[in-house]
Amino acid sequence: MAEVAGGGRRPASLAVRAGSYRVTRRRDGRAAVATVGLAVGTTRSLEEGELREQPTELAMAKGVRRKRHAVFLDGAFVYAQTGAIPTALEAGLSYSYVLPRWQLLGRVAYGGGESSYEEYQVTRTSAQAALLRRLPLATIELAAGLEGGVAHFEQTRQGREDLLPRVPDHLQGTAASAHAVLVVDIPLGGPMSLALGWRGGAILLRGNDALRVRAELLTNIAVGAHF
Repeated sequence: MAEVAGGGRRPASLAVRAGSYRVTRRRDGRAAVATVGLAVGTTRSLEEGELREQPTELAMAKGVRRKRHAVFLDGAFVYAQTGAIPTALEAGLSYSYVLPRWQLLGRVAYGGGESSYEEYQVTRTSAQAALLRRLPLATIELAAGLEGGVAHFEQTRQGREDLLPRVPDHLQGTAASAHAVLVVDIPLGGPMSLALGWRGGAILLRGNDALRVRAELLTNIAVGAHF
């Protein structure tokens, strides 16, 4: 609403409507912020002790300010070069903890699809944890970083046994994963927001008594609330 030069001999005064206001002070390349509330017909003085230091790029950002916690529900499409389950659809639940510069993100998901051989149904249960660097923009927020996770696969025969008699009816295995992550958070109004996510990296899968590294890509769309 207003920007006032500091260093004057007298305190600066502003006449504003009643409400809640965010005040930012810049000094010697550093920034500090405070939130003040004004009732109708009142005067409010801002003291030095009410200001708290914050990274400059966050303190001066004009975009929406994120609250500390968030929960999201998402749907995702997964491509993994495992041979058994090249593509899958899954549903996920995420929790986000927001720091001034960083974001901690945890996600669990469940889904599945048909195997490459069409005789098997494959399910996938996964969990991931990520550390992301926050990049607030004018109306949206980007976050990018790295993620580690684990996925458990179960493969069950669905077709006739005489087609592949030597193949077991049920197989299962566990794979570790590492991804680069990009998330775009778009405000929808109030505490709600829409998040678009992309993950790309590799999984370490054991098969036929050998460890194999395979590519894995995931894209998801989520709706959640910040609180």
